[in-house]
Amino acid sequence: MLDLSRLEESKLDLKKETFDLNTLVNETIQDLQHTSTSHTINLSQNFGANVKGDRDRIQQVLINFINNAIKYSPDKKLVEIMISEAENNQVKISVKDFGIGINKVDQSKIYERFYRVSGKNEKNFSGFGIGLYIAKEIIERHQGTISVESKIGQGSTFSFSLPIEN
Repeated sequence: MLDLSRLEESKLDLKKETFDLNTLVNETIQDLQHTSTSHTINLSQNFGANVKGDRDRIQQVLINFINNAIKYSPDKKLVEIMISEAENNQVKISVKDFGIGINKVDQSKIYERFYRVSGKNEKNFSGFGIGLYIAKEIIERHQGTISVESKIGQGSTFSFSLPIEN
């Protein structure tokens, strides 16, 4: 909620530094794998890159994506993460789950503040509807993009791309 307040007042400070994004992803997966033993988190990386940004804020986005993947796929125990090269000198991080999925109508709204997907299955999942809103703001403030691909009953892939630091 504090981050939400800071965003609204345009006071979310970013402490930008150059860092190895692959190392950050690996460290984050290791940390989360210790706290969430219900799911296996697999990493596939065919590209390595340094980015200039706020390491903690980028990690916050990654944690949000992975925690959502785990939360919304209670019956499937696998989360896949991919680091790949993207267009326009960018690196892309994708987090794929095999859970409940998101219908097309809701996909365009999930980044709105306090938006919660509604439906019979979604009532079982807690949250305030601010995680993806904050994630989108963080990525956009790093001149990056955020996206989702999803099909009901087949899962979702949330991705973000960031400019590569040369």
